[in-house]
Amino acid sequence: MTRHVFTEQEVRLAAERRLKYIGAAKVSIHPIQFEPPLPRDLDPKNLDRLRNIFRKNRCRRLDVHNHVPATVSRHDLADALQKFHI
Repeated sequence: MTRHVFTEQEVRLAAERRLKYIGAAKVSIHPIQFEPPLPRDLDPKNLDRLRNIFRKNRCRRLDVHNHVPATVSRHDLADALQKFHI
C-alpha cells in the first residue's frame, strides 16, 4: 500500500479550505462588479479571440478550469440566499 505524504503547506491549505469553503454557485456574469473596476481600454482583439473560443467550445461550466474563485462576504451570501429563498 502506498503511503501519501503531504507537505506542511498542503495540510495547512486543506485545513483552511475546510474552514472557509462553503460551496459553488452558478451566477450570471452581467451584474458582477470588480474592485478595482476593470480598465476600459480592453484589447478588442483579445475579446474577439475569447468570444470565438466560447462560440467554438461552448462554456463547459463543469470543467474546474472554467471556474472563477471568488470571495463573498457572509453578509452578501446571506442576503443572496434570502433573496432566492434558499
